[in-house]
Amino acid sequence: MNKIVNDFSITVGTKNGSGSSTANNTILRSIFKMGIPVSGKNLFPSNIQGLPTWYTIRVNKDGFIARQEKSDIVIAMNPDSFARDLASVSPGGAFFYADDIKQPITRVDVSIYPMPVKTIVRNDPNVPNDFRDLVGNMVYVGVLAQVIGIDLKKIEAALSFHFKGKQKPVDMNYGAVKAGAEWAKANLEKKGPLLSRSHEQNGRADHDRRQHRRCHRLDFRRRAVCGMVSHHPGFLARRGAQRLPAHAPQTRGRQAYLCRGAGGG
Repeated sequence: MNKIVNDFSITVGTKNGSGSSTANNTILRSIFKMGIPVSGKNLFPSNIQGLPTWYTIRVNKDGFIARQEKSDIVIAMNPDSFARDLASVSPGGAFFYADDIKQPITRVDVSIYPMPVKTIVRNDPNVPNDFRDLVGNMVYVGVLAQVIGIDLKKIEAALSFHFKGKQKPVDMNYGAVKAGAEWAKANLEKKGPLLSRSHEQNGRADHDRRQHRRCHRLDFRRRAVCGMVSHHPGFLARRGAQRLPAHAPQTRGRQAYLCRGAGGG
């Protein structure tokens, strides 16, 4: 299995107004707290509550954080966009979905991970009935963390930041994260190579931190040039350079995407 560490894109498909913003920002902040260059973009095709919306996250160890069209990992929480979300997964990628969505799985070239979101939240006595839909979004945070290696301590720190240290909402949401992670550990077999890994584990902490700071100093246009134009044949020819390998080479098999952060396992 080909492992892809700290170089992938995540897309979360939900309904506008479903309360998924906290969950998505928690994923973003926890990866950032692991010391990995990351960026997020909220896409609103409509501002009408209940219509589909997507949140995209790009993780790249070299600091290229402009949004990509491809989606290596897709999390589907909205039955109205389920077919579109499934079709958008890159070959070899991973598809997570709430298992109460009863729609056919038509892909055989991606890893499939059903998640019992409603069951996990319903079994948690610390979540009031009127908070179940909101807190349920944290279940996919925990499942994703377990599968690709996001540090749960960083997730807890991200929640504490979001809720400004208020312990009751932190505990309620983090409880759903842990429940999702524990369920995934006990029930899901890892099928792909997506990983997140710390800079220290990769042996290039100082280089990547400098690269991350440098890319953040660039404006959006220069980051786009950094990520795309520098690989153009004409650009390389003018500088007498050789073509660089693609950051995420395509393979026919399933990929293993991982996050590895500072102090991670």
